Amino acid sequence: MVQLSAAARADIPTVYLPQSIGPLHGFVGSMTRARLARLDRLYVRDDRTMSELSLPNARRIGDLAVLKLARQMTSIEMPPPVGRPVIVARDLPRPGRYLELLDRLADGLEAPVWAVQADVPGPRSDAAFYGRIGRSHTGTLPEMLRTGPPGVVVSVRLHGAIAALLAGWPAIHLSYERKGWGAYEDLGIRDYVHDARSFDPDRVVEQVHALAADPSAFWQRIKTASAALTGQYDQMVGDLRSRLATER
Repeated sequence: MVQLSAAARADIPTVYLPQSIGPLHGFVGSMTRARLARLDRLYVRDDRTMSELSLPNARRIGDLAVLKLARQMTSIEMPPPVGRPVIVARDLPRPGRYLELLDRLADGLEAPVWAVQADVPGPRSDAAFYGRIGRSHTGTLPEMLRTGPPGVVVSVRLHGAIAALLAGWPAIHLSYERKGWGAYEDLGIRDYVHDARSFDPDRVVEQVHALAADPSAFWQRIKTASAALTGQYDQMVGDLRSRLATER
């Protein structure tokens, strides 16, 4: 709120790059909305945020990592996913059935590889989470993506899924926030994102096996969506340039 208030009062151009915001309720929500309305440009990365804010300065655009993927699609190599499935999991607040469903997913995939995406000190570490649920990890996701062999990734972390796609590995996302739905919808692969707290493990296992057998249709959908996403990126850059040029 301090940063937002400062931006709202600024005499220079103020732009918030793509993010998810909300829900906004009560007094704090009203304060937040009023300050967001005073920004010069507010980019949001999911339809729900766009609809809830309903602000004239807001523009719907893809997540920055999604836009990067779209711009690099023509140069990404997509080797056959012949390796074992990879799970990238993390601790969740209010987990509900998440841990039970994660166990069922691992059992259905038959000896998947567990990878660490966020290796940080403290309870937010994926490695610490795996230790608490009795799972052993093989290493970090970036290491696996560099060394292979490529496999289908099932990631609870959105940017773990996007990193896999950038490396040419098909990725299914188990989302716990609205940003995940927005990203996969923008990429044209909405049916490969599932609610992390209520997903159907059998359905995800079925998708993993189908992608391992033939991922061509999956990649084609992303390629088709990439043209519009690249256009969004160009429009955002043009908007930023015009505002900076005006200020100078």
